[in-house]
Amino acid sequence: MVHIGPGPTLDRNEQEHERFSSTLRQSLEFHQFVLLDMACENAPDVLKQASRYELFNASFHWLIIDNHYNSVEEEGTTGENGLFTCPWTMITNSAENGGTAKPIQSFTNGTEPNGAMDSDWTASSNGSEATASGHTFDLLATMNVSINAEITVASPTDPSYRGFTLYDLWNPGFISGGKLKIEPLGCYSPAEGLQIPKRESTVVRRRNMDGLRLKIMTVVTQKPHQPFELYLTTPQNTHLDSVHRYNYGLMGMLKEFYNFTFVNRRTKSWGYLRNGKFDGMIGALSRREVDLGGSPMFFRQERHRVVSYTTRTFVERSALI
Repeated sequence: MVHIGPGPTLDRNEQEHERFSSTLRQSLEFHQFVLLDMACENAPDVLKQASRYELFNASFHWLIIDNHYNSVEEEGTTGENGLFTCPWTMITNSAENGGTAKPIQSFTNGTEPNGAMDSDWTASSNGSEATASGHTFDLLATMNVSINAEITVASPTDPSYRGFTLYDLWNPGFISGGKLKIEPLGCYSPAEGLQIPKRESTVVRRRNMDGLRLKIMTVVTQKPHQPFELYLTTPQNTHLDSVHRYNYGLMGMLKEFYNFTFVNRRTKSWGYLRNGKFDGMIGALSRREVDLGGSPMFFRQERHRVVSYTTRTFVERSALI
């Protein structure tokens, strides 16, 4: 379990910061569950520290109990004893009875890169509307939430906290100016229990990054005598920078799949330690000058400390002639 203490002060030395960061990196091997009640006085500080240390990712599953009363009585129904019935229950039952359940639509909150935000936003789901508002959503809209975040906000539907509307939150790229996405997930009521309709996988639901502009850096060892992108995509002299061209093609497929765009950068080095600092692509990634590395590289322990690896895209074997 990772303990998040009082907020960092300006005079905190770098050694303490590195110790805390090292502890967090070690904890990423396991999935952590975090339950946060926004009624707690220091809850906003916890969210701010989690944003600073980049804890809104797939390794940390957050369940946040909102303290903002969100009445959705108009969307749902009130059964016997005044118990709230989830609107998603009617959707699920319709599908089980042979009907077609429309997919739940995601929506953005109007966040701009400068942090400005619309005061109200509403999600429509199969003709039923579920409104998400309150300072919890406002706070998370200004924080470093990642595309693979596992954040569920439970918004109470009554003052006694007997029912909750659940929302799934993620951001295609906060640092690059992405907008917070808030999707209706399901709900809970004493009458119906937990109701979460069947839906597509996370990868499919989070495909649309709204054309977000991501800076990508590719290693090129040869001097191209034509525009950079044309050099990478033209099948001429393919023995030159072959793995980088291959990987750039894969990145192009991802661009189409996830709906984002490239801002191309190039370098001559993958990234090696020089006087305690990385050069090349690793250095640019560690300094947040670029968002993605466009070239495959060997896994090295010192690199793992400053960047996050994705998956293997190219296999290189040794051979003797």
